[in-house]
Amino acid sequence: MNNRGQTLIIFVILIPIIITMAALVVDIGKMNYEKERYRGIIENSIEEYFESNQISDVKEILTLNGIPEDAYQITTQENLIEIHLTTSVDSIFAKLINIDEYQIDLDYVGTKESDHVIINKKE
Repeated sequence: MNNRGQTLIIFVILIPIIITMAALVVDIGKMNYEKERYRGIIENSIEEYFESNQISDVKEILTLNGIPEDAYQITTQENLIEIHLTTSVDSIFAKLINIDEYQIDLDYVGTKESDHVIINKKE
């Protein structure tokens, strides 16, 4: 009996699975990259707030980095600023399985104690 075609059949079955996994890795990598980029923007905005004490400077940083004004909420109190960002990132390959975008929600709180700015992720 000739078993030469078995490897070809296994290869043909595994190719779509490998391509799908690679596509999901790219999509998840893009989502994580954007999430870290937004986290950095928020942290810089919080630090800028404590340098200038102006909410307009925070809004300017967020706007210059392409974050629309309806995507974030800023709450301030004495020595405290809270930024909540809700945005979405378009998927590249997950559109094939009806996932058009990934939702990103970030909540960060900044406080100033002495001369140090402390930034924490809000749970």
